[in-house]
Amino acid sequence: MRPTRPTHCLARAYDSMRRSMAEMLSGLEVDVLRLYVEGKSYQEIGDHLGRHVKSIDNALQRIKRKPRRTPAAGSGLRGRRSVRSRLLTS
Repeated sequence: MRPTRPTHCLARAYDSMRRSMAEMLSGLEVDVLRLYVEGKSYQEIGDHLGRHVKSIDNALQRIKRKPRRTPAAGSGLRGRRSVRSRLLTS
Protein backbone atom coordinates (compact mmCIF):
# COMPACT_ATOMS: atom_id res chain seq x y z
CA MET A 1 0.00 0.00 0.00
CA ARG A 2 1.37 3.41 -1.00
CA PRO A 3 1.59 6.09 1.68
CA THR A 4 -0.79 8.98 1.27
CA ARG A 5 0.63 12.21 -0.04
CA PRO A 6 0.67 14.07 3.32
CA THR A 7 2.42 11.12 4.97
CA HIS A 8 4.98 10.98 2.18
CA CYS A 9 5.61 14.75 2.41
CA LEU A 10 5.94 14.55 6.17
CA ALA A 11 8.41 11.67 5.86
CA ARG A 12 10.51 13.65 3.36
CA ALA A 13 10.43 16.73 5.58
CA TYR A 14 11.41 14.63 8.60
CA ASP A 15 14.34 13.05 6.71
CA SER A 16 15.53 16.48 5.59
CA MET A 17 15.24 17.84 9.13
CA ARG A 18 17.16 14.86 10.53
CA ARG A 19 20.03 15.45 8.10
CA SER A 20 20.15 19.14 8.98
CA MET A 21 20.03 18.43 12.70
CA ALA A 22 22.73 15.76 12.42
CA GLU A 23 25.04 18.33 10.84
CA MET A 24 24.35 20.83 13.61
CA LEU A 25 24.12 18.59 16.71
CA SER A 26 26.44 16.12 18.40
CA GLY A 27 25.47 12.46 18.67
CA LEU A 28 24.39 12.91 22.29
CA GLU A 29 22.32 15.97 21.40
CA VAL A 30 20.54 14.08 18.61
CA ASP A 31 19.70 11.23 20.98
CA VAL A 32 18.54 13.60 23.73
CA LEU A 33 16.39 15.61 21.31
CA ARG A 34 14.75 12.49 19.88
CA LEU A 35 13.81 11.20 23.32
CA TYR A 36 12.73 14.65 24.52
CA VAL A 37 10.39 15.10 21.57
CA GLU A 38 8.95 11.64 22.27
CA GLY A 39 7.86 13.05 25.64
CA LYS A 40 10.46 11.42 27.88
CA SER A 41 11.41 13.15 31.13
CA TYR A 42 15.00 14.22 31.81
CA GLN A 43 15.30 11.29 34.23
CA GLU A 44 13.99 8.80 31.64
CA ILE A 45 16.37 10.18 29.00
CA GLY A 46 19.29 9.97 31.42
CA ASP A 47 18.42 6.41 32.39
CA HIS A 48 18.05 5.39 28.74
CA LEU A 49 21.37 6.94 27.70
CA GLY A 50 23.29 6.13 30.88
CA ARG A 51 23.85 9.82 31.67
CA HIS A 52 23.21 12.07 34.63
CA VAL A 53 20.13 14.29 34.54
CA LYS A 54 22.36 17.39 34.53
CA SER A 55 24.08 16.10 31.38
CA ILE A 56 20.65 15.83 29.73
CA ASP A 57 19.74 19.35 30.85
CA ASN A 58 23.04 20.70 29.50
CA ALA A 59 22.51 18.96 26.15
CA LEU A 60 19.00 20.42 25.83
CA GLN A 61 20.28 23.90 26.70
CA ARG A 62 22.93 23.61 23.96
CA ILE A 63 20.29 22.38 21.49
CA LYS A 64 18.01 25.31 22.30
CA ARG A 65 20.85 27.81 21.78
CA LYS A 66 22.21 26.40 18.52
CA PRO A 67 19.43 27.52 16.15
CA ARG A 68 19.97 31.12 17.32
CA ARG A 69 23.43 30.95 15.81
CA THR A 70 22.11 30.16 12.34
CA PRO A 71 20.36 33.05 10.57
CA ALA A 72 17.78 30.86 8.80
CA ALA A 73 16.66 29.18 12.00
CA GLY A 74 15.06 32.19 13.64
CA SER A 75 14.84 32.69 17.36
CA GLY A 76 15.74 29.24 18.65
CA LEU A 77 13.76 26.52 20.35
CA ARG A 78 11.96 27.34 23.58
CA GLY A 79 10.37 24.20 24.90
CA ARG A 80 8.90 20.87 23.92
CA ARG A 81 5.99 22.36 21.95
CA SER A 82 8.33 24.59 19.97
CA VAL A 83 10.61 21.63 19.23
CA ARG A 84 7.68 19.49 18.05
CA SER A 85 6.34 22.34 15.98
CA ARG A 86 9.68 22.88 14.28
CA LEU A 87 10.10 19.17 13.63
CA LEU A 88 6.67 18.93 12.01
CA THR A 89 6.96 22.09 9.92
CA SER A 90 10.60 21.76 8.79
